[in-house]
Amino acid sequence: MTVSDMLLRYRDHAEQKYSTGGKPGKEFVEMRYAARPLRELFGSSGLRRFGPKELKLVQQHMVQSKKLSRKVINHRISRIRRIFRWAGSESLVAPGTVHGLKCVEELRYGQTTARECPRVKEVAQCDVDVVLSEVSWSSGYTKSDSRQG
Repeated sequence: MTVSDMLLRYRDHAEQKYSTGGKPGKEFVEMRYAARPLRELFGSSGLRRFGPKELKLVQQHMVQSKKLSRKVINHRISRIRRIFRWAGSESLVAPGTVHGLKCVEELRYGQTTARECPRVKEVAQCDVDVVLSEVSWSSGYTKSDSRQG
């Protein structure tokens, strides 16, 4: 079985799991984005040959694209691990493969050339109060609920 064969099987599983009202949900779309470089680089490779070293190559390919931020890359690598965890549960890959992929570390802030997104800054309470005064509270929340979080 090739990596592409496994991804086709996973797609069928994910279509059911991540659909809402018969339409593919956001997570299904994100899983497809995550699987794309995996398929491009290793689609024709035997599934049994895929391991941590190959996952690092997929990760590095994402970094080199310069299009994705570090956090997006980390999320996509996590999704690829989830695909392989499913494959392990279906006996398509050995449990050791699933475990080995967990050993690939996430990209860390300041330790990669992957693009960083600007950090989200805290909003001043006076700005929050202005917005809250304009918001409709018909959803069942009260103004006091917003101050508790």
